[in-house]
Amino acid sequence: MPFDFERLRAISSNDVSFENDLLSSYLNDMELRCKKLSELVAEQNLESIQSMTHSIKGASYSIGATRVGDEALGVETFAKGKDLPGVRQRLPVLLSAVNETKSIVKEFLFSR
Repeated sequence: MPFDFERLRAISSNDVSFENDLLSSYLNDMELRCKKLSELVAEQNLESIQSMTHSIKGASYSIGATRVGDEALGVETFAKGKDLPGVRQRLPVLLSAVNETKSIVKEFLFSR
């Protein structure tokens, strides 16, 4: 499941306004983080890649964006193991998960 809306409802106590703000902030943050992550990969900065993907993973799991969290964990694991080819292989999968999640969240927000 790419997004766990039950998790979102649980942390928001079903506060629709809070959910909207949280999801909007998450989408904006992911856009900036993905752009920066791509730069870090180009720079081959494995330590910063590990830190960035760790943050993406935590933010994603906390709101219910499970697929993004899972893919961030994969990139983080490669970065931790100093495996730049593995990072480069997994990064497009993470970015695809972020795009999929953006679409799901935007659809959710616009359906309210």
